[in-house]
Amino acid sequence: GIFWLATEDQGVNIYNSTTGQFTPFTDITGLDSNTHSIYYDSNTSDIWIGTRFKGLFRYNLTTHQNVHYYHTKGLTSEGIFYLTRDKNGRLWVATMEGLRYYDDKTDSFCSLGHNRLDVTFIYSLSVDSHDQLWASTVTDGLFCISKDKITNYTKQSGCGLTDNYIIATFEDSKGRLWIGTNNNGLFWL
Repeated sequence: GIFWLATEDQGVNIYNSTTGQFTPFTDITGLDSNTHSIYYDSNTSDIWIGTRFKGLFRYNLTTHQNVHYYHTKGLTSEGIFYLTRDKNGRLWVATMEGLRYYDDKTDSFCSLGHNRLDVTFIYSLSVDSHDQLWASTVTDGLFCISKDKITNYTKQSGCGLTDNYIIATFEDSKGRLWIGTNNNGLFWL
């Protein structure tokens, strides 16, 4: 019944659905008021918070300790737009300067070694029922990252998209991937 909410200009807020109360989250000094993504890791009790201007924060609900990742440990961007985990437990980070994944053994963020995914603005991420990662980009369309290949869907590739600015994807119960664009509506694959 507790919801953590990332907001554009009001920081992180916690909503208690039992009491109906909103409480600003103030436990991290210097947390940006412009937050874009929150991911909760139930295995470690960590809340990961992606901000627009101050990088990524990792806050532990048990110890109340936090770690700030800002242009460090493989993160090259201060803008963190989305966080998700795949079925194998890998944490993926969408940044304004490429896609990264977290390596917990080295406490660092790694790139894929892909000429576009390592540098382009990744707006959002989703993982489908086949454990494929879908990366929505601002200029390069949509990428599907599976175990053995990376496929790029753009308006130039003949897949039916009319916009390369993709803001969201969602897989429905019939296995269709819904694709939300910034300028030209909704598509499905």
